[in-house]
Amino acid sequence: MENLKLAQYLSLKRERVGIRQKEVADQLGYKTSQFVSNWERGHSVPPLNALKKIFKMYKIKLDELFEHVLNASIYLSEQTI
Repeated sequence: MENLKLAQYLSLKRERVGIRQKEVADQLGYKTSQFVSNWERGHSVPPLNALKKIFKMYKIKLDELFEHVLNASIYLSEQTI
């Protein structure tokens, strides 16, 4: 459930600032927007090295984003154990 909350959160924040998935991928150095799409569908969580760029692009507080990512990471870890 937590990874879906993060997915919805990331999608909503990106849309609010008017950035396309491809633009996010480009700014993070990815060749395709598939990574961003996976985050927004709850299939994966952004890597820590991307979080700083994401919170700046999406104009959100780092602690707010970190809380969502931490909860989703814990949830995904529990599902694989």
